[in-house]
Formats: sequence, C-alpha cells, structure tokens
Amino acid sequence: MRGIVFERYRPALPRSLPVLLLICLSTPSVSSGAPFNESSSEPLLRKCCPPQEIFLGRQNILCIPAPSRAMELHSMSHGARLRTHNIPNCADPEDIRTMSVDLITAEDRFASPICLDVLRSESTSRELPVVAYCASNETTSVQKVDKSTLPRIVTVRRCCPRDMLYDPRYKSCVSVIPEVEDISFAPLEDPFLSLLPKTDSIDFLALTRGPPICNRSLFDYRIAASDLSFGDRALKAKLSLSQGERKEEFELTEENACIELTPESTVILRLCREEEACLGKPCVAKCCSEDQFFVPKKGCQKFDGPITPIEFHAKFRNVTVHKDFFREDYGLLVGNPCKFGMYHVEPEVPWSITPDGHLQLDSSEIYEHRGHCIDMYYNVTEFAASLIAFVCFDAMDTSSECELRCTIQLILQSISCVFFLITLVVYACLPALQNLHGKTLMCHVASLLLAYVCLVLISVLTPKLSEEEPLALVSCAFLGYTMLFSFLSAFAWLNVMCFDIWWTFGGLRENMSTRGRGHRKRFLLYSLYAWGLASTITIIAILADETKFIPIYLQPGIGRGSCWFTQAKNLHSEVLFFIGPVTLQTVINIILFVMTIIHCNKVKAEINRVTADPSDARNKRFRANRTKLVMNIKLFIVMGVSWIMESVSYFLNNYAKELKWREEFFYASDAFNCLQGLLIFILFVLKSRVYHALRRRLGFESKKQGSSNATTVNDPCRMKKSVSNSTLMSTFQVSSTP
Repeated sequence: MRGIVFERYRPALPRSLPVLLLICLSTPSVSSGAPFNESSSEPLLRKCCPPQEIFLGRQNILCIPAPSRAMELHSMSHGARLRTHNIPNCADPEDIRTMSVDLITAEDRFASPICLDVLRSESTSRELPVVAYCASNETTSVQKVDKSTLPRIVTVRRCCPRDMLYDPRYKSCVSVIPEVEDISFAPLEDPFLSLLPKTDSIDFLALTRGPPICNRSLFDYRIAASDLSFGDRALKAKLSLSQGERKEEFELTEENACIELTPESTVILRLCREEEACLGKPCVAKCCSEDQFFVPKKGCQKFDGPITPIEFHAKFRNVTVHKDFFREDYGLLVGNPCKFGMYHVEPEVPWSITPDGHLQLDSSEIYEHRGHCIDMYYNVTEFAASLIAFVCFDAMDTSSECELRCTIQLILQSISCVFFLITLVVYACLPALQNLHGKTLMCHVASLLLAYVCLVLISVLTPKLSEEEPLALVSCAFLGYTMLFSFLSAFAWLNVMCFDIWWTFGGLRENMSTRGRGHRKRFLLYSLYAWGLASTITIIAILADETKFIPIYLQPGIGRGSCWFTQAKNLHSEVLFFIGPVTLQTVINIILFVMTIIHCNKVKAEINRVTADPSDARNKRFRANRTKLVMNIKLFIVMGVSWIMESVSYFLNNYAKELKWREEFFYASDAFNCLQGLLIFILFVLKSRVYHALRRRLGFESKKQGSSNATTVNDPCRMKKSVSNSTLMSTFQVSSTP
C-alpha cells in the first residue's frame, strides 16, 4: 500500500441478513444446464452475477457493479462453496422470477437451476437478498428445502467500504491506492479474511459494511487476531476495557460492533457500549451520527462530496482541549442529547473541553455530556466548515405540581376571557361610554382578550412539540406571535391611557370646543402608536426567527420547544422583544402618574383658593378628571402589579431556582395575572349606574325611572353638551358610583 486519500463515506446497514441468508443458502443448485445432484450431500450454490456485481431492478434481471458497501458472501469451509456464477437459463426468458429471502419457507420448492444474489432497488437504493429461479422448467428436477441441510452462517460487520481501511488517528475510513489500480481480492485473498480464525463450525461468512449505529457511546479497541473466535451464530472477541483489567469476551453482532484492518495491518474493533462507559474514560459528545454533519433547519445530514468524517476529528484536535483528555484514546457519545432543543455557542465566545470531555464556556459554566454536544456546522457563511458547540435548553417542568399549577392557570385564564368579553359587550352596548377614554379602554381590553385566548388555546389545542408535527409547530408559532402582539398592544394602550390623563390635567385651561374637535384625531394618533408599536416589534421578532439576521442569543425562538420565547440562561430575546419594551412603558407610566398627581394637587389648591362653590364648572370638571385619574391609577395598579410580579417570576425562574419559596410566589403571581379580566370587570362594569343603563338599553327600565340616577349615561345628546365631555369623564362618573 502506498498513500492514503479521503473518500465519501456512507455505510449501508442491512439488518436482517443472518436469518435471510440462513434460509436462502440452503437451496441447492447446479451449474447451468446440469441437473441437481441428489446423491451428493454437498449443497452446491452459485451466485447469479459475476463477482462484485449484484442485481438491479425487479422486472428485468440485470447485473451491475456492486456498491462498495454491498453485502458479500464468503465460503468458510470446504463443504460449502460458491460455484460459477450464472443466471438460470429458463425455457422462456420471461419465466425467470426472483423471490425475497424473507418470503421463503421450508415448504417452498424450486426448479433447478437457481442462484442467489442481492437485489438493489432502483428507486430507494435498498438492497434485498433474493433467489432467482425459473417459474416453469419441466426438464429440471425440483428440490424441497430441508432444514437439516441448512448451511451454518455467521454475519460479521466490517467498518469500512470496499478497498478502504480504518485509520485510528482520524477515526475514519481512508482509501487505499494499490500498486495495481484494478486489483480486486478474491474471497480467500482478502487479508481481512485471512486474519479471521479458521473453523469448520460455520459454512458461510456474510459480510456487511459500515459502522454500527450506536445510540450510546462508541469506543475503538486494538485487538490481536488471536482474540477473535467464532461462536454458534456470531463472532466473539476478547478484550480488556481498561488498562490492567482482565480480558472479557464480547459477542459481536451487526448492531453493536464492527471490525476492520488498519493501514498497519492490525485489527481494530469498534464497540458500542453503555453511556456510563464515559464516566471513566474521555468522551466527546457528537450531535450527529459519525457519518453525518449538522445543517441549519435540516438537522443531521449524510456526508457528501468533499465533506468527510475526518474533518470532525481533525478540527477537534485543534480546539482548546485539556492535555489530560488525550491520556488515552477517547470515545464518541453519539446523538443529540437535547430533548428540548439547543442553541449554538457564538464564534466569538471561547470554549474548551475538560479532561472528562465536558464543555466549558468562557464564563466558567460547565456543561456535562447530556447538556451539550459539538459537531461540524456547514452551509452557513458565518460558520462555514467550523466545529461548533451546542448547549441544550433547560428541561421543562413536567412534574405533577406543574400540571396542577397549569390546570389552575387554565381555569383562571378562561374565567378572565369571559369577563373581558362581558366588558367589551357592555361598552359596545352603551354609546355613552364610547368616548375617547372608553375607546382606549375597549382597545386595551380587546388586546388582553386576544392574548388570554391564545394562552388558553396553547394549553388546550396545541399538540406536544416533542412530536415535531409540522402542523403543531406552525400553529404553536402562530399562537406565540399573536400572543406577543396582543400583550404588547395591551401595554401600549395602557401607556396611551396614562398619557391621556396627564394630557387632560395639563390642558384644563384649554378651550372646550377646541378639545372636543380634536378627540377623533387624538384617537387616530393613539391607535397608530399602540397598534403600530406592537406590530413593528412582532414583525421584527418574526424576521429574526426566519432570517437569522441577529445573533442566536437574541433570536426569539418562538415555536421551538415552546409557544413562547425560548428559555435559557444565555438567551436574551425575551428581554429584547417583550420585557424591555414593557418595562420602559411601565416606567413612563409611573412618571406620568407622578406628574399628573403633582399637577392635580396644584389645581385643587388653586380652585379652593379662588372659589368654594362646588357647582362651579371648573370645579366640576376638576372632580370629574380627578375621578378618572383615580380609576386610571386603579387600572395601572392592576396591570402594574401584574407586570412587576411577572418580572420577578421571570428573574426567579432564570437566576434563582434554588429559592425554596419560589413555587409559592408563582402560585400567587399566576393567580393574580390570570384574573385580570375579573379585576377590570369589577373596576369598570360592576357599578350600579352601568347596571341601570344596561336595563334601560335592553328595555327593562324606562328613562323616567332612571333619570334621577344616571342622566349622563342615559342621554348621549346631553352627554355631548356636558362640560365633562372634555376627556370621557362620563366613563368614570358611571364607574365611580358604588
């Protein structure tokens, strides 16, 4: 051998071969045109196609060059040997048939001659062992399958495709360039077969190729040929799992091991072991299988073209790894360990591997094997051909306590939705309440209603994301973005109401007719601000998730793992798109309230100094606006306290999980937040004057009966002429009466 090159590596994994061949190879045949020799006890078998060729297609029998990973049959004893290859020569060429070995039973009879080979599907590239025979051949004998004459077959998995060897330095198969370019080994000339133990206990060796698919850890062991032996149905190997330990015997199957030659003509055994094997040996947590790499939005993909498994191990040796990690040959812990999703560490964030194979970030945070994985990241300009570390998102709380809390939340949220809807219906039925402040309150309540409906739907209708159904993911993301827009607009309308009361007190000296004419324009401006701000932030969040134009730790990740923002210590998208804007609006609201109260006290002192007449128009307007201020303060307390508790819950959930009273705080804050609809209903609807106004609206009470109780609510025309029309005073006149 001289020279090594790297080639494409895609192993095939036929799993049912041992049983299938056990039946198939028991069918005796002779060379073309020769009858079956019933007097001979020797089963004479033949291959349909020439060496290193297999069948293609099912309708037309055609031999093609076998792929480098195609299954192979080798004679291991003198009593069973493959005769010359030939496809059965049927009397009518259309009579030739193939039968899957899966379908052969002990009662089947075949007219000789027959042959055995591998059939490769043209559409799926799947390989299937079949027998080829003539459907009707009167000149030949018929032989029944006899289980007593079944040849003994053992299946062995080789790690590499044909004409490739395993290089332990790169933990990958490498091509061998022989001196004679078109050399091909005959079965007994293959150096691999010559290293296997000689035995008369088996007749045939069925070779499959490719590494085993391990769902746990995969380790490489150098063994001597003398450590191999054949059992009844499998190859066995003796090896020492750790230095100084005595050798143990392992049964090697297609599923748990493969063996291969190295460029130094030694034998390497690749063995699947339990995950606990990595507790005492260095291991690398690889996100994808050994022959796969990671592609954004597609997940793990097969290696193709110039990309090879060698790159992973070559680049891994170039990252910052503790020197004690290489104290012995490291193993692979293959497969994505993250049940609730993962995010990649940004290129500018340094990371290293500890002696045990754990991931350590620059912030000194250490993630164990089940909390991270690393792999090659391709087809992204920013991460072209890079080795990237991925960190798992925190596990969701699925305990019985969480289920109880979620059930309580669902019930309370449903109650809130009912009261939000009642509040909207009442305001829609009473035109007297549909002034500027009433309209802003209706928009605020409508936004909260939509947000709470999304919360209920997420809890009830959305399938579990672990199923990863496309419809579930789309519906979850849609509900998440809709809920984000609704909550943002609700806080924006609360901000509008706070600004409006400040503006009202600041404009007490303005001309009444001028202010009345500007209400419609102000409402349009308020709508542009509230709906526009919520829409802008939501659209940016959607673009951030779809186009990835911002770093991943700022991407919302709505619809990935949950229908809200993805939660993790190193992710700040919720702060950027929700907590930040709402906190800023809350601070502005507090400032506006303080300024309004200060101005209110000044106006009150001035009115008391100028006049003590309670019937004075200015005094009436001041009392009405003060009533509205009190109601706005109550509403702000409801929403403000809710937001403060929500913020505290967020920081406790992310940065203070060890606090014992955290769960009790969640119960209190969740109950308060979920009952927003009931609280707003009590503040703005549950009033005697609203009750009488509704009765009159529905015809259960005459205007004459209610005239002494609610004149301004009863008569929209008189309402417009009232001096309290300045900024929706009627809303709070109705609400302030017990």
